[in-house]
Parts: sequence; structure tokens; C-alpha cells
Amino acid sequence: MSSLAPSSHPLILCADDTPEVLLIMRRALESTYRVETVDNGADALELAKKLQPDVVVSDVYMPEMSGLELLEALKATPDTQNIPIILLTGDMHPHTLVAGLGLGAVDYLRKPIGTEELRARVGAALRQRRTTQKLERSLTELEHTHGKLLETQTQLVQAQKLEAVGRLAAGVAHEINTPLQYVGDNLVFVREGAAALGELLQLYHRLANAALNVPELSEIVTEIDAFTSESDVPFYLEEIPLAIGQSLSGVRTLSEIVQAMKEFSHPGSREKAATDVNRAIKNTLTVARTEWKYYAEMEVDLDPDLPPVPLLVAEFNQVIANLIVNAAHAIVDGCGGEVTEKGVIHISTQCRDGFVEIRIRDSGIGIPPSVSDKVFDPFFTTKEVGRGSGQGLSIARSVVVDKHDGTIDFESTDHGTTFIVRLPLEVKRHRDEAVPDHAELIG
Repeated sequence: MSSLAPSSHPLILCADDTPEVLLIMRRALESTYRVETVDNGADALELAKKLQPDVVVSDVYMPEMSGLELLEALKATPDTQNIPIILLTGDMHPHTLVAGLGLGAVDYLRKPIGTEELRARVGAALRQRRTTQKLERSLTELEHTHGKLLETQTQLVQAQKLEAVGRLAAGVAHEINTPLQYVGDNLVFVREGAAALGELLQLYHRLANAALNVPELSEIVTEIDAFTSESDVPFYLEEIPLAIGQSLSGVRTLSEIVQAMKEFSHPGSREKAATDVNRAIKNTLTVARTEWKYYAEMEVDLDPDLPPVPLLVAEFNQVIANLIVNAAHAIVDGCGGEVTEKGVIHISTQCRDGFVEIRIRDSGIGIPPSVSDKVFDPFFTTKEVGRGSGQGLSIARSVVVDKHDGTIDFESTDHGTTFIVRLPLEVKRHRDEAVPDHAELIG
């Protein structure tokens, strides 16, 4: 059955093995959106890859492929990993919800479906999708500009680009931080109000029990009890505090991301400053999370007693970001471009012989011996066109060796590569010391 919405409207893919549920969803959505329906997870996966829907609404329990398996498969494929997925289930067990949200679902709906709630949650998911697409387009435009400028004046362009990206990220972080603050404050207010309403309802319940003995009031008490049962008031009293708690947790996580973005994108000083290397690495992992989280498990072993290191912070952040992205790409390449099982990226820090040593190890494809002596050469890359400029490791070497008097090297086998960055704890003064402009690192 074709959708009533024009072909230019967003496409919603609904998957459920119950025909009645599919019919309810289609009727609720087709006046506003294009709607495609399937009755199993396997068909939903194939259709999602083919049609690239704007939102997927999927039942958790389906034949051939469950909703959770569908969710995991969509998130593991670059073409579909950013599609918002709403899970639909009659099983409200916390383990089911946690599993779905942990795999990347943006929301869930409880059966039986309320059409107004369905439309509201699909609308919210679409707004998230549009925001993601805008960010993707912005990133694509930035990468395209970066590639063009590198062909002319590499070092100058890198400095200008990093400064521009830093301002943009700082501005985005500032813009996000303001609504986060009032969303968090409002959630705290709602939590307090819900608690007060819960206490008030308990008092009403006591009053109702007492009123049962009054003939004139017993009928009203019966009506109140019926309304309470039909409206799932006990369920709301139990679930609303949990939902608010989850929302506050999400706001706290977003606040941490915003703070990491602000610190990561700070233009820094043209002079070296004593830096908490562990904190800088954690910020970079947070900012670069979308580059690795679908392909690798991150293992972090940071020495808590690490002393401050004199660094050009912005450039150090970019070195670490580049090495992490390269590690993720190596894992993808080792799987032939299709990640069926996540690899591992291991990052460690330690102090040794007057240097802080940072090791970034991946379980990827490794570096062939035939090209090992070219890894740090400008413009050398083994990646396909459009996936790397060949400047990342060259500039990483320049930042570590030339600007920080450190060393960068690697050890590689067929089972992965370890990059080793060593930074001195004391600044080495040069006769004509001048700190060059910042450089952007894109592997």
C-alpha cells in the first residue's frame, strides 16, 4: 500500500510481525510521512540499506532477526549507522531497554501503541536526524576545503584551518551548553514536582480510604479508583522518576562532551604550558568517539601519577586524535571494510627516563614492511582517495619531534600496530626558539 504523503517527505520504516500493529503505525504516520512496512528484521535490514529511511521503528521480538539484532547490524554499517532507531516492545523489563539503548536506539515505545505518542517520538527522532545530517554536511564541507587547501600551502593552511575548526567547535560547545543548562534545571524541577505530586497522591489515597466509610462519598471513591486503574497512575508514579533520572544522566553525559569539546578545541597558547596528558587524552577520546565506537572497544590504562608535561595542547590533542582515527581505520581495513566483530584500541601512559610515553595499540591490519620507512613521509597514504590526505602522520612527527623535542615511532605485525609517542618532561630551549602555528591532523 502506497503512502499518502508526498515523495519529498521523510521516510519511516516500520518493522513488526503483527499486521495489526503495522496497520496502526501506517495510519498514524502516512498523512505526514512516507511509510514502508515489513514483518521481519531481515527484510527491514535489506530495505534500510536500500532506501536509507529517515527513521526506523522496530519491534524487539521478530522472526528471522530480532529488533536488537537489526539495531546492531544497522549501527555496524557506515551507510545506516546514523539512522535513528525507535524500539517497540511490550516487554518493559529494564534489561531489554538497557540493551537497546546501549546498542544505539534513540527511544522506545511501549505496546499497545498510542498514536499521538508514536507521532511525537518519530518527530523527535527526525529532528535528531536532521541535526546529525547538518553536522555531517558541515564535516564533509570542511574536509573538502581542507583537501583543496593542502594542495597549495600545506603548513599555512593547516594552521588556519585548525584555528577555524577550533573556533567552530568552541562556538558549537557554547551553543549546546546553554540549552543543556536549562534542560537540566527543568528536569530537576520536574523531578521535585513529581515527588511532591506522588506524596500528594498518597495523601489522597489515605483520604479516599477514610471516605469509603461515608456513604455520600463512597461512589466518588469508586470512580477515583477506576480512573487510577484505567490511567495506569501507579505505572506513571513508578516510571516517571526513572525516566527523569535517565534524562538527567543523559544531560550530564552531554555536559561532559561539551566540556571535552571546549577543552579540545581551545586554540591554546603559542608557548608550551604544563598539561595533564591523561585529561587531554580523555577529552580527545570523547570528541573522537564517533570515529571509533562502532569499530573498536577502547581500553585505557593511564598512569594516575603522571607529572604535568610542557605541551602545545591543541597540537598534542590533534596528534592523539589522528592516531586514534588511524587505529580505527586499521581495524576496519583488517575486516575488509565490513566490521562484524569489534577490534580493540589500547591506550596507555607511563613515565620513563625523563619522558612521558604514550602507547596507542590497535588490533588492525598492521603496516606492511614494504612501506614502513615511508609512514611519516608527507602525502604518503595507503588509504583510498577521499579517506586521507597522507599528511596526518607527517605532521604528527613534526609536532612531536620538531616542536616538542620528543620521538614518535611504531611497532607493527600482521595483528596490529602500536604507535609510541615520547615527550620530554623538561623544555629544551633553542637559540631561535619560535613555536610554529597549529597544524590540523587528518590521517
